Amino acid sequence: MKRALSLLLLAFSPLLHAATVRLGSDVAPVTQAIALELDPRSDTFRGSVDVELNVRKPTSTFRFHAQDLSIVSLRLSKGARPIDAMYKAGEQNTVDVTAGERLQPGRYALHVTFNNKYNRQAVGLYKMVTRDAEPYLFTQFEAVDARRAFPIWDEPAFKIPYQLSVTIPDQYDAVSNTPVTSEAAGEGKKTIHFARTKPLPSYLLALAVGKFDYTPIEGLGVPGRVVAPKGQGRLSGYAVQVTPRILAAMETYFGGKYPYEKIDLIAVPEYWAGAMENPGAITYRDTILLLDPATSTAPQRQNLARITAHELAHMWFGDLVTMEWWNDLWLNESFADWMGDKITDQVFPEFEHAVSELGDVQGVMSSDMRATADPIRRFDAPPEEAIRSVGLAYNKGKAVLSMFEQWIGPEKFRQGVLAYIKANAWENATAEEFFASLAKFAPAGTAEAMETFIEQPGIPLVTIERTGSRTLRLSQQRLSTGETKPVAWKIPVTLRHAGGTKQVLLDAPSKTVTLDADWVYPNAHGAGYYRWVMPDAELTAMAKRASTALDPRERLAFIGNLGALFRAGTLHGDTYLQLLENFAADRDSHVLGQLLSSIGQLRSTFVTDETRPRFSAYLRRTLGPMLDRVGLTPREGESHTVASLRPDLVAWLADAEDPRVWTFVREQLPKYLQDPKAVHPSLAGTLVWLGARNGDEALFEEYRKRFELASTPAERSRFLAGMREFDDARIKARVREYALTGPVRPTEVFTLVGDTDSAADRDDLFRWVLANYDALMKKLPPTFTGSMAFIASGCEPERVEQLRKFFAEKKVTGTERQMARVEETVNDCAALRARELAAVTRYLAAMPDAPARE
Repeated sequence: MKRALSLLLLAFSPLLHAATVRLGSDVAPVTQAIALELDPRSDTFRGSVDVELNVRKPTSTFRFHAQDLSIVSLRLSKGARPIDAMYKAGEQNTVDVTAGERLQPGRYALHVTFNNKYNRQAVGLYKMVTRDAEPYLFTQFEAVDARRAFPIWDEPAFKIPYQLSVTIPDQYDAVSNTPVTSEAAGEGKKTIHFARTKPLPSYLLALAVGKFDYTPIEGLGVPGRVVAPKGQGRLSGYAVQVTPRILAAMETYFGGKYPYEKIDLIAVPEYWAGAMENPGAITYRDTILLLDPATSTAPQRQNLARITAHELAHMWFGDLVTMEWWNDLWLNESFADWMGDKITDQVFPEFEHAVSELGDVQGVMSSDMRATADPIRRFDAPPEEAIRSVGLAYNKGKAVLSMFEQWIGPEKFRQGVLAYIKANAWENATAEEFFASLAKFAPAGTAEAMETFIEQPGIPLVTIERTGSRTLRLSQQRLSTGETKPVAWKIPVTLRHAGGTKQVLLDAPSKTVTLDADWVYPNAHGAGYYRWVMPDAELTAMAKRASTALDPRERLAFIGNLGALFRAGTLHGDTYLQLLENFAADRDSHVLGQLLSSIGQLRSTFVTDETRPRFSAYLRRTLGPMLDRVGLTPREGESHTVASLRPDLVAWLADAEDPRVWTFVREQLPKYLQDPKAVHPSLAGTLVWLGARNGDEALFEEYRKRFELASTPAERSRFLAGMREFDDARIKARVREYALTGPVRPTEVFTLVGDTDSAADRDDLFRWVLANYDALMKKLPPTFTGSMAFIASGCEPERVEQLRKFFAEKKVTGTERQMARVEETVNDCAALRARELAAVTRYLAAMPDAPARE
């Protein structure tokens, strides 16, 4: 029986984390055709899907996904014979279908027509409008947002071919995963048919509709283009230049050609993700993909290169071979980030990317010290939580892969990877299948050792003790700032010493090693995903010889390791600061960048109104000589790493009230506002947001106009960040109101209002978010709303309890895990402050004042 009554499916809040409803495999799609009638000028659209179903077991019921749409009709048939079917809304954005007869194994056809609204929060099939009033449609489906666009089997295990067609007004164009096979026009519209896709999970489908500039990419082996909103194609040059080189290196590693029919790189102005690996239609945030050749900076170019490498790596890791379920998201993201870093470092050695990425790894190692830390492979996580925890897969996952690649050798590791890809091409895979492939080429026990890092939370601490003139004892335990259960790893430790390196598999609570060496550094090349500790005297001696005995990666990792020991209570504040002093004169910009990061963690924990003057003096004394060496303005022929460090030094010393820096800002900002070419691009953003701090209403209006009228994505982003930095309370209130009511995209809201430095600022933001919670929820992308617990962050536990009460009163369920993480972080910060404030203050007070630098 057909049911003509329209069924409005209720939205599913991403904050509801009930056990995920799975569709089951008794009735599964074989292929799906999707036909959409779209007009970007409208707020609604309609469409239909035709699904070939395979019934594997006798049943009279099945279900599929659909969210926020109205079903108009549903027909089920076997061959030419119709079958009565009824449908109703099921749990968690599913539709339950009940047939009028018991379906026997075999093939069936399902036809569904529907009406829908374009999403306006940058998920699903969504609409955005440019400042020139040009409407565009884009998609973002990962993790579970394809169901917002049309009826679908929205789980990665349903990997099938899709056939997409769109009918649109003839002044617009459309881009999807595959090439256009035909186009028919008439009555002011055109219908575009795209080629049938290779087998894909639903989250990789992509569509863009609007007026575009197309810039060809030559030398790919398949057709390629940069697709930009109309008028922005002039900014495609760097992407066109680097993409062929990256793809060629990727194909060499995999020993085969790119597996899809084309490569379109699509710039999206309103986009919550950085980029998305839709095969044939990779989408990017426009600020990443579109770079002005006259003003782009080295970090922007490096970022575009490494993100493009990451996304192209996904063509094999995630697209050709897809995880079975979201617990194995690491098979996509860890491998793509590991491979992307490898290729970026190979093709663009001038970026020194392998060293710079080690800083991000230090960050996730710090997070992994928490008692609430998750494993990379988490079996109980719903899809939305997997996406919110993707940084763990990126940084911890790739670090673990790099550690084991170094341990067993790059070529053997590559053979294991290629075997995994070959065995699972065009299908789904699990971690067990990767471990099985690796085990064929790696030494016995390697896969099991890797598994201890993938499936267990936390990070190991390796303790090194001398037990004799030629012997060391290595022991392991979990490093945590809270109470945790005992965990054991099989740790591939690589020891650096004067004569070279020595590998030790620490697969027991402790192990004795014979090593005839005067000194030992326990993490050669900084490649180990573990922390280490040795007696204070040896630690101090190692810090003093670091500049001559250790390479930049090892020195960077050494600084990160010191911070971990400090937070864990192994080092006291004065000792920690004294050890950091050994790195202040380092000549490597990456090492200095890690030093700045460590100092930043000190500031967030220990700087109060009372300690600020002494901390500022410490910054001037420690960082001032660095800026002396680097200089306030770029020099001919300097490395891009130096150019990247300078803005950070300027910002830090501005915080420290360094008079020469503020003189520089006051002189250069008016020059930039009058003529952006008058200031080096690497300093432009820093000048804009520092200049705002003491800015008045007139300067705010100047920033607002430049934000709204920006001619490039980078310029828009620069003045967006600048508006956030005004200190004046009246202007700050205007900025927050503007975030909700002005032409601010959903993806830009927290860039504008979310940065806080002091306890007073954190309290102010906290109150504002609670007062405007409902309005924010309507505007923010749903992925953002699931992480709102961050507003209780800081060192002040009282906000955590206030937020718990607020969520309870609002009946916002499913926030327990996010709240637990924030609470632990806040409590750790407060405990660290209580434990070490006196030692830090004592050290700062004993330091001599910095010499004046006018």
